[in-house]
Amino acid sequence: MPAIRSLITSGEKRLLMNLDDLRHWNRELAQNFMWRPAEYLPAFEEALREVITNIDPSFAKEGATSEFRIGITGSFGA
Repeated sequence: MPAIRSLITSGEKRLLMNLDDLRHWNRELAQNFMWRPAEYLPAFEEALREVITNIDPSFAKEGATSEFRIGITGSFGA
């Protein structure tokens, strides 16, 4: 949540998601994300937009939530 709040206040449009953190939290989800990123990334980005809208509804009114994206960092190897 702090990273998302920082995104809103800084005016940046990309949230970096660390695969190592995702793997630590839910290994199966991380594996599925790696195998089918085109299926999972849109859902993650939609969830990000929903959280941003809940934190600051003015973004939804301006239509600016569609500009937010997720970037991936971390270990892509086995």
